[in-house]
Amino acid sequence: GETGPAVATIRAVLSSAMTISQIQALLRSCGLQAVGGPSEAGVWSLAPAPGPDSANTTESALQRLRAHADVRFAEPISAR
Repeated sequence: GETGPAVATIRAVLSSAMTISQIQALLRSCGLQAVGGPSEAGVWSLAPAPGPDSANTTESALQRLRAHADVRFAEPISAR
């Protein structure tokens, strides 16, 4: 079926030293895509990436993000 635009499920603050290609590689490894950011405060809005791995839970993506040295902060965005 048709999927709507990706909805952000994670907010993360990444090191300002990271390059765009490093960020993309990190997000790919976590099964995520950036749907917004970085804000002035350096906050990215992340959503599950489309594809076969999109069954990846937010929890497993968060664990991978938090394990990365350049991720300053990562938290789930609670559904309103």
